[in-house]
Amino acid sequence: MWKNHLKIALRSLGKNKLFTGLNMLGLALGLSVASLLLLYVQDELSFNSSHQKKDDIYRVLVHADFDGQKETLGTAPNAVGPTAKESIAGVKEQVRFMKHNFGDKAFINAGDKKLVESDLYWVDASLFDVFDIHLIYGNPAEALNEPNQILLSESAALRYFDRINPLGESLTIDGRHVMNVTGVYEDLPQNISFDAQMIGSFLTPKWMQKQTWSNSSYETYLLLEQNVEVSQVEQAMSQLIEDNVPVENRWYTFSLQSLNDIHLYSADISSAYSARLGDPKQLKLLSLLVIIIILIACINYMNMSTARSQRKAKEVGINKAVGATRGQLIRQFYTETAVLIGFSFLLSFVLILIFTPIFNFLAEKSFSFLDFLNPNFFVGSLLIALVITLISGAYPALYLSRFSPKSLFQNTTYSSGKGGASIFRKGLVILQFTASVVIIVATLVFFKQLQFAQQGNLGYQPELVVGILTAGAENVSQINALNNGLRQMTEVVAVGRTQSFPGNGGSGRTIAKPEDNNQVLPIESNRAGAEIVDLLGLHLLAGKTLPNRAVTKEDSVVQVILNETAVEFLGYTPEAAIGRSVPELFWQKRADIVGVVEDFHFESFHKPIAAYAFHNNPSEWRSFTLVKLSTDNLSSSMQKVKATFEQTIPNSAFEYTFIDEHLETLYRAEQKVARIFLVFAVLTIFIACLGLFGLTAYTAERRRKEIGIRKVLGATVFNITKLLSLDFLKLVMLALLIAIPVAWYIMHLWLENFAYHINIQWWIFALAGTTATIIALFTMSFQSVKAALVNPIGALRSEG
Repeated sequence: MWKNHLKIALRSLGKNKLFTGLNMLGLALGLSVASLLLLYVQDELSFNSSHQKKDDIYRVLVHADFDGQKETLGTAPNAVGPTAKESIAGVKEQVRFMKHNFGDKAFINAGDKKLVESDLYWVDASLFDVFDIHLIYGNPAEALNEPNQILLSESAALRYFDRINPLGESLTIDGRHVMNVTGVYEDLPQNISFDAQMIGSFLTPKWMQKQTWSNSSYETYLLLEQNVEVSQVEQAMSQLIEDNVPVENRWYTFSLQSLNDIHLYSADISSAYSARLGDPKQLKLLSLLVIIIILIACINYMNMSTARSQRKAKEVGINKAVGATRGQLIRQFYTETAVLIGFSFLLSFVLILIFTPIFNFLAEKSFSFLDFLNPNFFVGSLLIALVITLISGAYPALYLSRFSPKSLFQNTTYSSGKGGASIFRKGLVILQFTASVVIIVATLVFFKQLQFAQQGNLGYQPELVVGILTAGAENVSQINALNNGLRQMTEVVAVGRTQSFPGNGGSGRTIAKPEDNNQVLPIESNRAGAEIVDLLGLHLLAGKTLPNRAVTKEDSVVQVILNETAVEFLGYTPEAAIGRSVPELFWQKRADIVGVVEDFHFESFHKPIAAYAFHNNPSEWRSFTLVKLSTDNLSSSMQKVKATFEQTIPNSAFEYTFIDEHLETLYRAEQKVARIFLVFAVLTIFIACLGLFGLTAYTAERRRKEIGIRKVLGATVFNITKLLSLDFLKLVMLALLIAIPVAWYIMHLWLENFAYHINIQWWIFALAGTTATIIALFTMSFQSVKAALVNPIGALRSEG
């Protein structure tokens, strides 16, 4: 029986090559796109799953409430981990991570190589007791037990020493730490949060050895005993604060975050080190996109199958007349569907081979075709194909199998195109184009918001300002020589040393209200010099820039420039703030306000503008030299900057960042999703148009005699084209009316993730609707014009 069904299915598909080809291409595109997106979703959900103890590993979070402003930090004081292990039952082990210089890049000298490392971490020796880091060379029990020991990833070993086993070799970090290579570990997979290329012994930087409860800068992980109640450990950690922190310094509380949740649920957590963060909302959007694409591909098949009902009616009628049951016919139609989807499934793997490199670029992943041959994924793809078979084959099988033999001799609704099948097809076309317009609107809003964030008024001028990292200098004299050399260049407008720059973080502190020191506000601070106002093009509202003099550790008074938000919290106007002091900013030192600048966006548009301070207190190292350029030949100017750097700081690599380019990286997640939506919006519309193309072709074929008669009676090509296209165009217009409010609601929810965002303007919907309408009209017109140009004599002679 099944053998006969298969033969009939192959014969039927072969007879209708146009419909078979369109359906196969649409289904294959749907399957390949869905497979790529599902692999992405699966990869995001699998983060940190390679650690065997993942279910018992928790990160310590610090929660602070500053005058009603709540903040959660992914880093904790360095005393928390060791104290928790010693004092709390159920804490089996702890490990602390400190990214080099609070996240700055490290300058590495290995032999005659001068390189820069972005991912150097200082880590406790207990690392191997908590996480699964596999050493290729070296002994995990001894690799991080002493100061000045360092582990390299395979890639780092090759980069620094040109071989995979450099045990016993040494390298120098920032010209200060001479490190011995004690191990090489396998390159860490992309789907874990820990992104280290180099792991140094936590015992190396001397300033990190003093255990304190104030400097919340260390990512701390606890390994709990199995079946321990997390809430009980959190209660015990609250007791640690009471036992170890003076009442006036208890500005924070603790909680624990499961390792399984870190990747997707850390967007609102600040100060964490890993850049590998996901977004559950974006993951839901992509999952929804998978469903939409699969449904559109299924709708194409159902549409074109039911559109051919007139021809199928005769076949069904004859089969029933000779004794076929409805169950046999349902199996026959499902077999035809399964065969078509089987061919589409094979074709989809060819398309995956083509699309994977493009998708990797869009999604910033490194998938290979082998990932699609993974047994779990392959079984999942087969299940998707089965679901598509059941969905797309259901309506044709159930609808067409109910035709009776007498329908051969009647002018029934399915042949006239006015019955339930016609209504169902129209509903499916509306659904397809509704989904397509929603995706187009989403894509336009994505890019418009990104443009707003990247080109909007930041409150300062980052263009042509380059930050040169000088942490590799051997002494301050080299940095001063660099800055003096840069000032001699005609292209240089201003030069100055800073701790950081907007978008790159700073030091977190708090300020208090003058009349009540218990009311505090978090403030980001940045040590800078007098040139900072000119370097960044800040707008001074009152006062002046920082004084052009060195401040020593012995000075009891320092100077600050505050932004409007900080001054408003203190209760002053900009003019009244000048000469006042900022309570609690530098503890024993008095911080006098010398200037007030207009608020500027020193973080992404996701967050509202917070308090900010530039200062000259020598509490932080100024790792950057900022250079403002004025040039028509940027490449040539940067070559001169590089030459000056290499002449004055010869033993360090030249590492620089353009501030405006760095700011774009703050929206990397949105850029990635926008790119994905753009490509898949095009593919979704293409798949929808395949179905519309097939339906128009079939309508033209079914009405060929009517078209012939109209042409004989004088109808023009335009008249015929209008006749065949108008009904479908009405459906597209109805889809627009449905899609607009749906798209507005969805994108309104997405924009709420930004503190500053665009308003969704009417032209976005107009552009999306016009685009969909033009594409649909072009698709329909191609077949309509073709039908209108056919010689009417042939149509009138036919019996169909």
